Amino acid sequence: MRKRLATSLLVLAGLFSTGTVRAAEDRISARESGEPQGQVSLHIGDAAPPLKTGAWIKGEPVSQFESGKVYVVEFWSIGCPGCIAGIPHLSHLQAKYPQVTLISQNCMQPRGEQFLEHVKNLTTHMNYRVVLDDVAEQTEQEREAIKKLGPNALLGTSGTMEKTWKDAAGKVGVPYAFVVDKGGKIAWIGFPNEIEDVLKKVLDGTWSTESQIQAETKVIASRKSLADAYNAKDYATALKHVREINSTLQYGSPTYLAMEARILLKNGNVDEVEKFVKVVSEKYNDNDEILGSVASSLTNKKYDEDLLHVDLAEKLLLRANELTHYESSGHLASLAHILFTKGEKAKAIELQSKAVDNMLEGGIKKAFKNNLEYYKSNSK
Repeated sequence: MRKRLATSLLVLAGLFSTGTVRAAEDRISARESGEPQGQVSLHIGDAAPPLKTGAWIKGEPVSQFESGKVYVVEFWSIGCPGCIAGIPHLSHLQAKYPQVTLISQNCMQPRGEQFLEHVKNLTTHMNYRVVLDDVAEQTEQEREAIKKLGPNALLGTSGTMEKTWKDAAGKVGVPYAFVVDKGGKIAWIGFPNEIEDVLKKVLDGTWSTESQIQAETKVIASRKSLADAYNAKDYATALKHVREINSTLQYGSPTYLAMEARILLKNGNVDEVEKFVKVVSEKYNDNDEILGSVASSLTNKKYDEDLLHVDLAEKLLLRANELTHYESSGHLASLAHILFTKGEKAKAIELQSKAVDNMLEGGIKKAFKNNLEYYKSNSK
């Protein structure tokens, strides 16, 4: 029973964070999915490309970047469950940092009545700017490809923004986010769930783009060593490499902090686990994504029976839910899993029910419903 629940939780964690630990195989990929691919012409430190967008669906249009302001340009698609699941997180960030202009750039899709209706329905939950891509410059070959998909197809070919931003940066798939600093340059590129600590530093002037360029080079080099050691069950060496990565990055990464927690568990040193969680909970006390990701690593299928880890995870998740006003489906579901494990089944059902209600259609709502039914059927 618990194996099924824990596996579901890890799948959930994979959608809300970008950890490269694979739940089923308990392996780490040497190449993170976010690593640039193909010919890259847009890099961190470059001037941000022009905002050559299509129609604005929500919010005041932005035609150019203003000096002294910070922007986030996030690429997403309605066919991407992780993108849909991440909408509440982005709304939370926009409310928390109103001085940041968050632009949600829809991409990878043609225009059809069904598509536009779906986007407009979603924007009722998107408390930030939403814009379509500019497809005026699509080639005839691209237009023919769209026609073959049908007038209401949900996937299509690239528009101008996708080509000049995401494709130019060597990013495949969605979601991806770009942070544009006060000088109009690309300060950071990555997954949206990793963005909060970056934003804080860009806003307060402590962010160094040059340091980030150097750090990413080192992280890519260290990732293979980390993966090799972890997959060989050499957890002492894996811990050394993941700590090198976390100390190299100038921001708190939910991915690698969660990975460090997981490796500490593998080492079996209870005191080290407690110390690490204490540091994370103090240093990142206002970052719900980091708290939630580390909590998920503390409650995988091999450690459910250890109430120490469960209690530590519960404390992190209580804070994550407090920060998001108990509105984040991911954090609610993670806390529900903890409480069910501890035998607090009625409260677990209550929280999971709220997680289901808050989850947008098109995300991973079905999995949430399945877990809720599991809790109910095993609570008698």
